[in-house]
Amino acid sequence: MLASATGLAWAPDGSNRLFVIRKDGQVQIIKNGVLLGTAFATVTPIFTNSECGLIGLCFDPDFVNNHYVYFFVTVSSSEQQIIRYTDVSDVGMSKTLIKGGLATAGQNHDGGSIGFGWDGMLYFAIGDNGNGTGVNADLSSSAAKVSRMNRDGTAPNDNPFFDGAGPNNDYIWARGVRNPFTMTFNSGNGQLWLDVVGTSYEQVFVITKGDHAGYNLYENNQPAGYITPRIVYRTNGSDQRSIPSSGAVRNNNIVTFTTTAAHGFRPASADRARIRHRRAALCVPHRLPAPSQSASADRQGLPAPRRRRARFG
Repeated sequence: MLASATGLAWAPDGSNRLFVIRKDGQVQIIKNGVLLGTAFATVTPIFTNSECGLIGLCFDPDFVNNHYVYFFVTVSSSEQQIIRYTDVSDVGMSKTLIKGGLATAGQNHDGGSIGFGWDGMLYFAIGDNGNGTGVNADLSSSAAKVSRMNRDGTAPNDNPFFDGAGPNNDYIWARGVRNPFTMTFNSGNGQLWLDVVGTSYEQVFVITKGDHAGYNLYENNQPAGYITPRIVYRTNGSDQRSIPSSGAVRNNNIVTFTTTAAHGFRPASADRARIRHRRAALCVPHRLPAPSQSASADRQGLPAPRRRRARFG
Protein backbone atom coordinates (compact mmCIF):
# COMPACT_ATOMS: atom_id res chain seq x y z
CA MET A 1 0.00 0.00 0.00
CA LEU A 2 1.20 3.49 -0.88
CA ALA A 3 -1.61 5.46 0.72
CA SER A 4 -1.04 9.19 1.33
CA ALA A 5 2.07 9.38 -0.85
CA THR A 6 3.50 12.89 -0.84
CA GLY A 7 6.49 12.55 -3.17
CA LEU A 8 8.65 10.24 -5.25
CA ALA A 9 12.04 10.24 -6.97
CA TRP A 10 14.25 7.83 -8.88
CA ALA A 11 17.56 6.89 -7.28
CA PRO A 12 20.26 8.36 -9.58
CA ASP A 13 22.44 5.23 -9.59
CA GLY A 14 20.88 3.14 -12.32
CA SER A 15 19.37 0.72 -9.80
CA ASN A 16 15.81 1.15 -11.15
CA ARG A 17 14.57 2.10 -7.69
CA LEU A 18 11.74 4.54 -7.16
CA PHE A 19 11.68 6.05 -3.67
CA VAL A 20 8.19 6.98 -2.44
CA ILE A 21 7.51 9.03 0.70
CA ARG A 22 4.27 8.92 2.65
CA LYS A 23 2.72 11.54 4.89
CA ASP A 24 2.92 9.23 7.92
CA GLY A 25 6.73 9.02 7.72
CA GLN A 26 7.25 5.82 5.76
CA VAL A 27 9.78 5.74 2.94
CA GLN A 28 9.23 2.84 0.57
CA ILE A 29 11.06 1.58 -2.51
CA ILE A 30 9.66 0.19 -5.72
CA LYS A 31 12.49 -1.81 -7.28
CA ASN A 32 12.21 -3.15 -10.82
CA GLY A 33 8.48 -2.55 -10.61
CA VAL A 34 8.00 -4.41 -7.32
CA LEU A 35 7.19 -2.77 -3.98
CA LEU A 36 9.75 -3.99 -1.46
CA GLY A 37 8.31 -5.58 1.69
CA THR A 38 10.63 -3.71 4.05
CA ALA A 39 10.43 0.06 4.31
CA PHE A 40 13.57 2.05 3.61
CA ALA A 41 12.83 4.06 6.75
CA THR A 42 10.04 5.12 9.08
CA VAL A 43 10.77 8.69 10.09
CA THR A 44 10.15 9.64 13.71
CA PRO A 45 9.24 11.90 15.37
CA ILE A 46 6.61 13.08 12.93
CA PHE A 47 3.64 15.45 13.09
CA THR A 48 0.94 14.81 10.48
CA ASN A 49 -1.83 17.33 11.14
CA SER A 50 -3.30 19.05 8.06
CA GLU A 51 -0.52 19.41 5.42
CA CYS A 52 2.26 18.40 7.82
CA GLY A 53 4.26 15.18 7.70
CA LEU A 54 6.98 13.72 5.52
CA ILE A 55 6.68 16.02 2.52
CA GLY A 56 9.95 16.19 0.58
CA LEU A 57 12.93 14.11 -0.59
CA CYS A 58 15.97 14.40 -2.83
CA PHE A 59 19.25 12.61 -3.49
CA ASP A 60 22.77 13.88 -2.95
CA PRO A 61 24.56 14.79 -6.21
CA ASP A 62 27.24 12.27 -5.21
CA PHE A 63 24.69 9.60 -4.27
CA VAL A 64 26.53 6.93 -6.27
CA ASN A 65 29.44 7.24 -3.84
CA ASN A 66 27.98 8.49 -0.52
CA HIS A 67 24.41 7.02 -0.79
CA TYR A 68 22.86 10.05 0.97
CA VAL A 69 19.10 10.67 0.78
CA TYR A 70 17.60 13.87 2.23
CA PHE A 71 14.08 14.33 3.59
CA PHE A 72 11.92 17.28 4.61
CA VAL A 73 9.68 16.47 7.58
CA THR A 74 7.40 18.16 10.11
CA VAL A 75 8.44 16.89 13.54
CA SER A 76 6.10 18.91 15.76
CA SER A 77 3.49 21.66 15.65
CA SER A 78 6.31 24.22 15.77
CA GLU A 79 9.27 22.70 13.92
CA GLN A 80 10.25 21.21 10.58
CA GLN A 81 13.59 19.58 9.80
CA ILE A 82 15.78 18.41 6.97
CA ILE A 83 17.29 15.02 7.78
CA ARG A 84 19.54 12.59 5.95
CA TYR A 85 19.77 8.81 5.73
CA THR A 86 22.46 6.64 4.17
CA ASP A 87 21.17 4.00 1.75
CA VAL A 88 22.58 0.59 2.69
CA SER A 89 21.11 -2.24 0.60
CA ASP A 90 17.66 -0.62 0.35
CA VAL A 91 17.53 0.34 4.04
CA GLY A 92 18.07 3.82 5.47
CA MET A 93 20.81 3.95 8.09
CA SER A 94 22.61 6.60 10.14
CA LYS A 95 19.81 9.16 10.44
CA THR A 96 21.42 12.62 10.65
CA LEU A 97 19.85 15.99 11.41
CA ILE A 98 21.02 18.47 8.78
CA LYS A 99 18.88 21.49 9.62
CA GLY A 100 16.29 21.96 12.37
CA GLY A 101 14.16 24.84 13.56
CA LEU A 102 12.39 25.39 10.25
CA ALA A 103 9.12 27.29 10.39
CA THR A 104 5.67 25.70 10.78
CA ALA A 105 2.48 26.42 12.67
CA GLY A 106 1.42 22.78 12.54
CA GLN A 107 -1.27 23.49 9.94
CA ASN A 108 -0.84 24.14 6.23
CA HIS A 109 1.45 25.92 3.75
CA ASP A 110 4.47 24.03 5.03
CA GLY A 111 6.09 23.85 1.60
CA GLY A 112 8.41 20.87 1.61
CA SER A 113 10.10 21.26 -1.78
CA ILE A 114 13.77 20.32 -1.66
CA GLY A 115 16.55 19.72 -4.18
CA PHE A 116 20.19 20.25 -5.14
CA GLY A 117 21.20 23.00 -7.52
CA TRP A 118 23.98 22.96 -10.05
CA ASP A 119 26.12 24.79 -7.51
CA GLY A 120 26.00 21.74 -5.21
CA MET A 121 23.89 23.60 -2.64
CA LEU A 122 20.72 22.23 -1.06
CA TYR A 123 17.64 24.36 -1.76
CA PHE A 124 14.35 24.09 0.11
CA ALA A 125 11.16 26.11 0.35
CA ILE A 126 8.52 26.79 3.01
CA GLY A 127 5.17 28.57 2.71
CA ASP A 128 3.63 31.19 4.96
CA ASN A 129 2.45 28.54 7.47
CA GLY A 130 -1.14 29.38 6.59
CA ASN A 131 -1.12 32.54 8.71
CA GLY A 132 0.99 35.06 6.78
CA THR A 133 4.28 34.32 8.54
CA GLY A 134 7.39 35.60 6.78
CA VAL A 135 5.68 37.51 3.99
CA ASN A 136 6.68 40.76 2.27
CA ALA A 137 9.70 42.47 3.89
CA ASP A 138 10.22 39.88 6.66
CA LEU A 139 13.79 38.57 6.46
CA SER A 140 13.88 36.91 9.88
CA SER A 141 11.78 33.82 9.18
CA SER A 142 12.28 30.85 6.86
CA ALA A 143 8.53 30.97 6.13
CA ALA A 144 7.37 32.22 2.70
CA LYS A 145 10.91 31.73 1.40
CA VAL A 146 13.19 29.70 -0.78
CA SER A 147 16.32 28.91 1.22
CA ARG A 148 19.79 27.63 0.32
CA MET A 149 22.37 25.85 2.45
CA ASN A 150 25.55 23.84 2.36
CA ARG A 151 25.26 20.06 2.54
CA ASP A 152 26.29 20.13 6.19
CA GLY A 153 23.39 22.45 7.08
CA THR A 154 25.35 25.68 7.40
CA ALA A 155 24.43 28.90 5.59
CA PRO A 156 26.60 29.96 2.62
CA ASN A 157 27.95 33.46 3.14
CA ASP A 158 27.09 34.41 -0.45
CA ASN A 159 23.37 34.09 0.19
CA PRO A 160 21.75 37.45 -0.66
CA PHE A 161 20.61 38.38 2.87
CA PHE A 162 23.45 36.81 4.85
CA ASP A 163 24.43 39.12 7.70
CA GLY A 164 26.06 36.78 10.20
CA ALA A 165 25.09 37.91 13.70
CA GLY A 166 22.53 40.36 12.30
CA PRO A 167 18.73 39.93 12.36
CA ASN A 168 18.33 38.26 8.96
CA ASN A 169 17.80 34.56 8.39
CA ASP A 170 21.07 33.78 6.63
CA TYR A 171 19.59 30.90 4.61
CA ILE A 172 17.15 33.00 2.55
CA TRP A 173 17.67 32.82 -1.21
CA ALA A 174 14.34 34.31 -2.41
CA ARG A 175 11.07 35.40 -0.82
CA GLY A 176 7.40 36.23 -1.30
CA VAL A 177 6.03 32.71 -1.93
CA ARG A 178 2.72 31.58 -0.42
CA ASN A 179 3.02 27.77 -0.56
CA PRO A 180 5.95 26.44 -2.63
CA PHE A 181 5.20 22.74 -2.72
CA THR A 182 7.58 21.38 -5.42
CA MET A 183 10.73 22.49 -7.21
CA THR A 184 12.94 21.19 -9.98
CA PHE A 185 16.15 22.24 -11.69
CA ASN A 186 16.23 22.53 -15.47
CA SER A 187 18.58 19.81 -16.70
CA GLY A 188 19.75 21.99 -19.59
CA ASN A 189 20.67 25.22 -17.82
CA GLY A 190 20.26 24.68 -14.06
CA GLN A 191 17.37 27.12 -13.63
CA LEU A 192 15.31 26.63 -10.47
CA TRP A 193 11.60 26.23 -11.28
CA LEU A 194 9.24 26.54 -8.31
CA ASP A 195 5.53 25.62 -8.11
CA VAL A 196 3.57 27.90 -5.79
CA VAL A 197 -0.04 27.40 -4.67
CA GLY A 198 -1.80 30.75 -4.60
CA THR A 199 -5.04 32.23 -3.35
CA SER A 200 -6.55 32.83 -6.79
CA TYR A 201 -3.76 31.64 -9.11
CA GLU A 202 -1.33 28.74 -9.26
CA GLN A 203 2.05 30.20 -10.28
CA VAL A 204 5.31 28.70 -11.52
CA PHE A 205 8.40 30.88 -11.10
CA VAL A 206 11.99 30.71 -12.23
CA ILE A 207 13.84 31.68 -9.06
CA THR A 208 17.20 33.44 -8.89
CA LYS A 209 19.24 35.00 -6.12
CA GLY A 210 17.39 37.66 -4.12
CA ASP A 211 14.11 37.41 -6.03
CA HIS A 212 10.79 38.57 -4.57
CA ALA A 213 7.61 36.91 -5.91
CA GLY A 214 5.38 39.47 -4.21
CA TYR A 215 3.26 37.55 -1.73
CA ASN A 216 1.20 38.61 0.04
CA LEU A 217 0.88 41.93 -1.74
CA TYR A 218 0.70 40.57 -5.28
CA GLU A 219 -0.41 37.47 -7.15
CA ASN A 220 -0.09 37.38 -10.95
CA ASN A 221 -0.06 41.20 -10.93
CA GLN A 222 3.49 41.82 -9.74
CA PRO A 223 4.83 45.28 -10.66
CA ALA A 224 8.39 46.20 -11.56
CA GLY A 225 10.85 45.08 -8.93
CA TYR A 226 9.17 41.67 -8.47
CA ILE A 227 9.44 38.51 -10.53
CA THR A 228 6.43 37.36 -12.54
CA PRO A 229 5.32 33.76 -13.05
CA ARG A 230 6.37 31.88 -16.18
CA ILE A 231 3.22 29.75 -15.99
CA VAL A 232 -0.03 30.63 -14.25
CA TYR A 233 -3.62 29.44 -14.16
CA ARG A 234 -6.69 30.64 -12.35
CA THR A 235 -8.09 28.50 -9.55
CA ASN A 236 -10.73 30.75 -7.98
CA GLY A 237 -13.03 33.08 -9.87
CA SER A 238 -12.48 34.01 -13.51
CA ASP A 239 -10.58 36.49 -15.65
CA GLN A 240 -12.41 38.48 -18.33
CA ARG A 241 -10.93 40.96 -20.79
CA SER A 242 -12.43 42.96 -23.65
CA ILE A 243 -11.04 43.09 -27.19
CA PRO A 244 -12.00 46.22 -29.19
CA SER A 245 -13.18 45.90 -32.80
CA SER A 246 -9.76 47.06 -34.02
CA GLY A 247 -7.86 44.86 -31.59
CA ALA A 248 -7.10 41.89 -33.85
CA VAL A 249 -4.13 41.94 -36.23
CA ARG A 250 -2.69 39.01 -38.21
CA ASN A 251 0.97 38.93 -39.22
CA ASN A 252 2.94 35.89 -40.42
CA ASN A 253 0.04 33.61 -39.51
CA ILE A 254 -0.06 34.91 -35.95
CA VAL A 255 -3.14 36.75 -34.77
CA THR A 256 -2.57 39.29 -31.98
CA PHE A 257 -5.59 40.24 -29.90
CA THR A 258 -4.98 43.46 -27.96
CA THR A 259 -7.13 43.75 -24.87
CA THR A 260 -8.41 46.98 -23.36
CA ALA A 261 -6.70 46.17 -20.04
CA ALA A 262 -3.61 44.22 -19.03
CA HIS A 263 -4.53 40.54 -19.01
CA GLY A 264 -1.80 38.81 -17.04
CA PHE A 265 -2.04 35.62 -19.10
CA ARG A 266 1.20 33.66 -19.31
CA PRO A 267 2.72 31.25 -21.84
CA ALA A 268 2.40 27.49 -21.63
CA SER A 269 5.93 27.05 -22.96
CA ALA A 270 8.54 29.72 -22.38
CA ASP A 271 10.71 28.52 -25.28
CA ARG A 272 7.83 28.92 -27.73
CA ALA A 273 6.36 32.11 -26.36
CA ARG A 274 7.13 35.75 -25.85
CA ILE A 275 5.83 37.98 -23.08
CA ARG A 276 5.28 41.63 -23.89
CA HIS A 277 5.15 43.42 -20.58
CA ARG A 278 4.37 46.75 -22.23
CA ARG A 279 1.33 45.51 -24.13
CA ALA A 280 -1.91 43.86 -23.19
CA ALA A 281 -1.97 41.44 -26.11
CA LEU A 282 -2.89 37.79 -26.57
CA CYS A 283 -1.31 36.11 -29.61
CA VAL A 284 -2.51 32.85 -31.15
CA PRO A 285 -2.12 31.23 -34.60
CA HIS A 286 -4.78 32.02 -37.19
CA ARG A 287 -6.13 28.46 -37.05
CA LEU A 288 -8.33 28.96 -34.04
CA PRO A 289 -10.73 26.51 -32.40
CA ALA A 290 -14.39 27.31 -32.15
CA PRO A 291 -14.94 30.76 -30.56
CA SER A 292 -16.54 29.28 -27.47
CA GLN A 293 -13.47 27.12 -26.80
CA SER A 294 -11.07 30.01 -27.26
CA ALA A 295 -13.11 32.32 -25.04
CA SER A 296 -13.34 29.73 -22.31
CA ALA A 297 -9.59 29.26 -22.18
CA ASP A 298 -8.98 33.01 -22.18
CA ARG A 299 -11.44 33.69 -19.36
CA GLN A 300 -9.76 31.19 -17.12
CA GLY A 301 -6.29 32.57 -17.84
CA LEU A 302 -5.28 29.16 -19.19
CA PRO A 303 -2.55 28.71 -21.79
CA ALA A 304 -3.76 27.22 -25.05
CA PRO A 305 -3.16 23.50 -25.73
CA ARG A 306 0.32 22.82 -27.03
CA ARG A 307 -0.98 21.72 -30.42
CA ARG A 308 -2.16 25.30 -30.98
CA ARG A 309 1.34 26.65 -30.36
CA ALA A 310 -0.11 29.68 -28.62
CA ARG A 311 2.02 32.69 -27.93
CA PHE A 312 0.95 35.18 -25.29
CA GLY A 313 1.76 38.85 -25.41
